[in-house]
Amino acid sequence: MKGAKALFDEQSGTILCENQGNDAERALLVAHELGHARLHATSSTCVADDIDPSRSIETAPVGLQRVEDYGAHERRELQANVFAREFLLPRRLAARLHIDDGLGAADIARRTGLPIGLVRQQLFDALLLPPPVREVEAPPPTPFVEDSSQEKAVRHRDSPFQLQAGPGTGKTRTLVDRAVSLIKEGVDPGAILVLTFSNRAAGELAERL
Repeated sequence: MKGAKALFDEQSGTILCENQGNDAERALLVAHELGHARLHATSSTCVADDIDPSRSIETAPVGLQRVEDYGAHERRELQANVFAREFLLPRRLAARLHIDDGLGAADIARRTGLPIGLVRQQLFDALLLPPPVREVEAPPPTPFVEDSSQEKAVRHRDSPFQLQAGPGTGKTRTLVDRAVSLIKEGVDPGAILVLTFSNRAAGELAERL
């Protein structure tokens, strides 16, 4: 595995992890790679620094870590870590074990064999964060009818196309709707490349997509 702790091979659909540690530790490695398979649909090779189940979903407010957190690789690994946490210890289960059964983080960690940092983070998220958005009925999507030039950019195929637009004219929504229309036509999401000019804009695009 060339120094990797775990990897996902998109071509074969295979997940490999090192044969070390206990069952829970290996399950965490596999769950991390399942996150890549489910969320990113591209091959991944993860080393020890990539797999940190206790890392908060909040980006650091200042300093070098904030810059690093906006990088594409760091964002992908953070998403896979969050997926792995929720896959192995869903927040609803963590809350039930704590509130109904009276178990603390150390008790849950002993019962499940999961790292104490992972358990603590799931308890924090379960008890302090608002409920997931999926629990609220979403309004129906609005049809894309705002501007003919936006519609043209969304539907254009098979040759280069340049759309020039100023601030506040719907560039981000146009990019998102174009990606959605390509996926609906059967294009592999992993084959779609979206570029923008800043890390902040890239983060917003990633969230909307």
